[in-house]
Amino acid sequence: MTTRTIPAPLVYGYVCSSLDRPDFIGSCKDTLADWCVREGWRLGGVFTDVGAPQESVDRVAFSGLLDALNMPRAAGVVVVDGAHLSPRAEIVFRLVRQIRQRNAAVLVMDGGLPTAAERLCRGQAVTPA
Repeated sequence: MTTRTIPAPLVYGYVCSSLDRPDFIGSCKDTLADWCVREGWRLGGVFTDVGAPQESVDRVAFSGLLDALNMPRAAGVVVVDGAHLSPRAEIVFRLVRQIRQRNAAVLVMDGGLPTAAERLCRGQAVTPA
């Protein structure tokens, strides 16, 4: 009998900081990595925008994240908290919508997303592709 190993769901992290704060960014990346290990997810990488305006949906690393989500096996995006997306609810909604349009889950460690963005995430699951 052959046993088939199910791969861990592949997720990508996203960190955004309006200022160049290497210690903060490193801490966020470490936190995401630890969370992924605890949850049994495989962290494929962490996309980081530094100095990007959080009022904008046009961000270099976020665009790279969206490209990664188009790859086979991509299951979701992990962020430490919703503020990494934006402090503005309408921007969070637009970013989450872009992620969900790629059939990827949005996983927020602190669980905090604005209500409209949270609705987009209902029923999502992180499963291996």
